[in-house]
Amino acid sequence: MTRHLRYALAIVAVVIFGALFFYADHLTREEIGHNARITGLLLELGLSQKNLEEQVLGEAFFAYPNHDDVVATLRRSRELYTLIEHELAQAGLLQGDIRNQMATLKSALEKREEQVYRFQTLNAVIKNSALQIPRLVRRYLEQRAQPDLDYLKLLARIAAEVTLGKGSLDPDLMPDLERDMQALQQWPLANEQARRFNDIFLRHAQTIYRHLPEYSRLLEQTRSMPIREYISRLQHSIEAQTSQRMQRIRELHFFLTLAFAAAVLIIIALMIRTHRENLRLQRLQEHLRLSALTDPLTGLGNRRAFSESRVSQPVLLLINIDRFKHINDFYGVAAGDSVIQQLVHVLRHELNDSLQQRLFRISGDDFAILLSAEDKLRPDVLAQQIINTVERHAFVFEGNSIPVSVSIGLSREEPLLETADLALRAVKKTRGHYMEYHSTAGLEEGLEENLRMIQIIRDAVRDHRVVPFFQPLLNNRSGLIDKYECLMRIRLPDDEYLTPDRFLGIAREARLSGELTRSMIEACLTRFMRNDLNFSINLSMDDMLDSTVTSYLFYELEQQPELARRMTVEILETEEIDDYETARSFISHIRRLGCSIAIDDFGSGYSNLRKVLDLDIDQLKIDASLIRELGANPQAEETVYAILQFTRAAKIPSVVAEFVHSEAVQKIVVRMGIDYSQGYWIGRPEPELPGDT
Repeated sequence: MTRHLRYALAIVAVVIFGALFFYADHLTREEIGHNARITGLLLELGLSQKNLEEQVLGEAFFAYPNHDDVVATLRRSRELYTLIEHELAQAGLLQGDIRNQMATLKSALEKREEQVYRFQTLNAVIKNSALQIPRLVRRYLEQRAQPDLDYLKLLARIAAEVTLGKGSLDPDLMPDLERDMQALQQWPLANEQARRFNDIFLRHAQTIYRHLPEYSRLLEQTRSMPIREYISRLQHSIEAQTSQRMQRIRELHFFLTLAFAAAVLIIIALMIRTHRENLRLQRLQEHLRLSALTDPLTGLGNRRAFSESRVSQPVLLLINIDRFKHINDFYGVAAGDSVIQQLVHVLRHELNDSLQQRLFRISGDDFAILLSAEDKLRPDVLAQQIINTVERHAFVFEGNSIPVSVSIGLSREEPLLETADLALRAVKKTRGHYMEYHSTAGLEEGLEENLRMIQIIRDAVRDHRVVPFFQPLLNNRSGLIDKYECLMRIRLPDDEYLTPDRFLGIAREARLSGELTRSMIEACLTRFMRNDLNFSINLSMDDMLDSTVTSYLFYELEQQPELARRMTVEILETEEIDDYETARSFISHIRRLGCSIAIDDFGSGYSNLRKVLDLDIDQLKIDASLIRELGANPQAEETVYAILQFTRAAKIPSVVAEFVHSEAVQKIVVRMGIDYSQGYWIGRPEPELPGDT
């Protein structure tokens, strides 16, 4: 075979294999397009079902929900199902197991839609009755000059049970409603108007009593249907089918690529072999050089590249993504990487070509822009411009919007990176946007102050200068001081006292809070061994998780059971109790030793009522933010009243009002029936106890 014939055959082979190559490429794009559209529709359907669950839950709790939103979501879900079915048919995937899964999904969607409409019907009926019952009680009071107090108490009891059951969606919280309704039905009434009022009130109460179990069940069933699980399984099945088809296309693609390359190589192999080898070596060398200086995720210069950069009169802008760890933890590492890449795009858009070469990724969420005198830019203007642009930019990952902001530290003083980092820390501490480092700004002093306070804490623990102050609790029934709350202070060598707001945050950061708590417990037990007074100490969730604190406390109380019986442990509700098993285990142990349990600052934190009930507490302390508003804010009084209703229904033995700061507030507290009062009007925290010498 002649050389010309071999070349001709090779060219014909190149043309044929090239055409087949492009056909396989077309099949690949078509398959990817179908898969992308189906995935997007399934994701939207899953999100619409999530929205529907939230909307149904909103209808249960909001007085005037928007029913149109629910209807629109249901309609969009039907549309999405139809679109998915059509796309699967177009892709040739609507067969076998996928067809069966689609049928299951359709059945589940139709069942959920039926349940939602039934729920809306019951929701309207129950909400109407729930709104009418308190209005009827008020009308009874308004129309009766001398109301029957026993009858009024019965109406109020029914109203309270209905409100508690409806608000918690739990029929088990209305154990006495049926008995009370029977009593109301048999109540002797003097005239027709009273009997008619009684019948109307009963009908509303019976409506809630009759329908609330089904209403609660429907809500739970509607929200717990595994539709999103069906969608996920369907997506996995589709991906498996698509993966198999793509594998076959890839195999064809691979074969055609090899054939095409072989045909081309026959023609040009000898001519370009040496040249290609040289190019490959050059690219490898360049890749190795750039890899040593380049961040692989963003393509920016890394810290080493920054260190090797040299400019005249340098100014450094050190940029940090705010709360980037939260983004990684909440949205996932992939979302964090996406945010970094999007931020780089934003930064590049703000910089000219020269500055883009001096944009670096220093570490995980830190970026640097190195300015020079030739740039003729004001660093503070550029910093503000970057901050504003980032805040306006929409950062999106897989359809989810992610709020992103940045803080910037500026520095002209060597070492640039260290001084800019000091400015950045100051920005974070003050919650500003940017700051320029100046040697006279005293930023180093902030670090020195932290170190000084850590030493003060260590010295106080070592020298037994962690001491309690005692604030009295007034028993509003007896008018006597029943107990003292122990509040932590640090006594300085000059006999001045530091309050916890000065040192507790730093102690937690330095992991010294456990040592402070142990010292506080020791000081309190020592003081109350000398008397027979009741007292309380505060423990945080961190304290309950610290085995050195709990072991010490349990041991001391086992040695002094009489002291344990006089002690109450106050658990801080202002910190989210996210490990209820540990909390329950701690409470169970401390109870066996004879102590009582209180929830402190209730109403200021996360207030999971059901889990608070499960903790089996002896006392609940209403937070100062509510008590201080009594007499000035009607809403605060309503909230306190609701908490009192909750504690009585839960059979919590006693309630304390914190921050009773005036006689007027104390009178309201007594009128509301709160058991104990605590605050400056009752008594300020003092270092001495009654009877101390």
